[in-house]
Amino acid sequence: MAIALTSSAFEDGGYLPKWYTRQEVNASPPLGWTKPPLGTRSIALVCTSRRGKGDVFYHWLAYNLGPERRSIDGKQPNTERILGSVRQAANSRGGFGWVGPADPDERLTLRLRLFCLDKMIDPSQGPEALDLVRAMDGHVISDATLIVHNGPREEAEKAQKEG
Repeated sequence: MAIALTSSAFEDGGYLPKWYTRQEVNASPPLGWTKPPLGTRSIALVCTSRRGKGDVFYHWLAYNLGPERRSIDGKQPNTERILGSVRQAANSRGGFGWVGPADPDERLTLRLRLFCLDKMIDPSQGPEALDLVRAMDGHVISDATLIVHNGPREEAEKAQKEG
């Protein structure tokens, strides 16, 4: 059975509330997921968007969530360690924790991905985003994606009415 990722703050394919941008509170969103498949030893969350010439921007990276966990609350602290043994890798701005879009009207598509892994990630492998991605390589059992858009809300409302 495939794992599913959801948020109580927005719908899949919907728009990111301004609360989660840097012009507002810049808080991490609450996320929930279904039971991971057997063999899952840890869960990682990675949120990215593409900017400019396709460069990947890492908004948030959390890893070593236990397989028994089914959610993570919003407004997580911007520290390397959260929720006991859960770690956060450095985002593209160099800090730990969530970093939302700078401008609530900047057109971006954010991809929140949940990875079920067959191992725990050794924190000594480095706290950088690419270190985490490399450490996960070959260890993903299952994954789920949640898409959320950032951009002018008037366009979003018009598109939703027409859709």
